[in-house]
Amino acid sequence: MPVLALVPALALAACGGGDTEAAPTTTAQPTTSTTTTTTTEVEVDVTSVPEEIDEAYVQAVVDRFDVLLQEAYAAAMASGTFDGDFEARLRALYGGLEAERLLENLRRVGTEPFADPPGLPTTTVLDVMTARRDCIFLTAERDLTPLSDETYEQVQPYYLQLVAATPGPLNETPWVLARDVYFADGAQLGDQCA
Repeated sequence: MPVLALVPALALAACGGGDTEAAPTTTAQPTTSTTTTTTTEVEVDVTSVPEEIDEAYVQAVVDRFDVLLQEAYAAAMASGTFDGDFEARLRALYGGLEAERLLENLRRVGTEPFADPPGLPTTTVLDVMTARRDCIFLTAERDLTPLSDETYEQVQPYYLQLVAATPGPLNETPWVLARDVYFADGAQLGDQCA
């Protein structure tokens, strides 16, 4: 059974151990721009889908998601609750059932275990298994510890599925996360775009 791992407090409660903690990856990112600078210093436009989706594009999209996620948690910490503003921000990043599961778990846990202000989480693409204009499936290393005041071991890899979506003011990319999971027992998730 997959364990939602976006929330550090939930990762603590859900895993009784796991792989060693991933080292944070530094990637320069503007907080208001719609382009992301990757470590190779190449500007990638994340507001549209290129004809050929490559790893640099996928990395730029998940880098932007990390910034938007930090901004969502900063809004929640400013209000002291996972209110309507936070929910709108989260729904702009997560689609359908993934958003519902995450919101349910966050409401149960509350804001107590989160850093104020939250730091920037990082996601490093390991393998892009499918890259279509309507669906991207990948494995990644994620460091979500900057969002939390608690220390916990992280389980890697994460399985991420991005599906095509309409860009908006809270997420200018044409993607939302339909899956964002890891398996505490080391199980693997098959390609969700297949």
